[in-house]
Amino acid sequence: MRREKRRKKAHYAPVVDAELDLHGCTAHEARGEVEELLEEAIQEGWMRVRIIVGKGLRSPQGIAVLPTTIKNFLTEQGYTYTYAKLEDGGEGALEISL
Repeated sequence: MRREKRRKKAHYAPVVDAELDLHGCTAHEARGEVEELLEEAIQEGWMRVRIIVGKGLRSPQGIAVLPTTIKNFLTEQGYTYTYAKLEDGGEGALEISL
């Protein structure tokens, strides 16, 4: 029983220092917003940020533009991300540890 508690605790994701919701942004606007957030996060010494990109369910032709754009941008810049917990947005939100 004790091991289970430790395992659950080890997988606990810390609270985010900031959250950015990109709903309604174009891909170009979203990229700029993310760049600004990451710069601010580094300057402020934040440890973890969440970016809400949505799942693209209402995108024209069903193509999820924002999630793809932001994931590619983060990867290009050398950041790693995980999906948020389901109650925090699941696959529609990315969490970046800095």
